[in-house]
Amino acid sequence: MPTVLVVDDDPRAAAAVAALAAAQGFETRTAETLAAARKELEERPDVLLCDLVLPDGRGTDLLEELADDPSTVTVFITGNASTDSAVAALRAAPVTTSRNRST
Repeated sequence: MPTVLVVDDDPRAAAAVAALAAAQGFETRTAETLAAARKELEERPDVLLCDLVLPDGRGTDLLEELADDPSTVTVFITGNASTDSAVAALRAAPVTTSRNRST
């Protein structure tokens, strides 16, 4: 079963996102801080849904932990969206692409 890690400092938001993921067949784990997320990343999830702003740092800081294993799909979420935060997240993330080709 694929696994999703939801990182959000709002426990109700994390629980709601985790419930949506579980309804789609994901095993879910949650973390409310950057430190807790780092501990959860010891067992790599298939998907990371992460708030940009956490009490002890920025969600983009987790990209360093994921750099050696690009298989985790990472999606940043925020309740405080701005153009600056979007640009900063894009700059922090390595960009990878894949193509499905029909033969």
